[in-house]
Amino acid sequence: MTLYDQTTLILTIWRENRAGGQQGMASVANVILNRAARDNSAVADECLKRLQFSSMTYPADPEIRLGPDPEDAADWAAWQTAVNIAVQAASGNLPDLTGGATLYYAPRGIQTTATIDVGGQAIPFPQKWDEAAVEYTATIANQVFFREV
Repeated sequence: MTLYDQTTLILTIWRENRAGGQQGMASVANVILNRAARDNSAVADECLKRLQFSSMTYPADPEIRLGPDPEDAADWAAWQTAVNIAVQAASGNLPDLTGGATLYYAPRGIQTTATIDVGGQAIPFPQKWDEAAVEYTATIANQVFFREV
């Protein structure tokens, strides 16, 4: 993994789920790494694929211009966590918390009438996704993870 890949990964996981702490950001990194392995592509390329990580490519996403606030200790702590995760990922030592997931979403972030049953709980499900094409793998830090089947 290049330094550019690591830097792009840090920014992506920080923007995508800094509120989720270590597990939240690591799980996003897992999805990126799983996609890169599946597609035989660079980590940065996965982070920057159009509309895959909205905080990186969707112009209307309020996160797209964000970096850590130098006056906010929580931002810097989360940034350092993201750096540590990227270092683990680059060395091949980041455990996959997601069970091989290549997709995820935050239920609170989608508007839909579709749901899936996860452990007896109805969770909002993206209407444009094909439920038969994905398999639920985990819920981590308020995000739901799937692997493509």
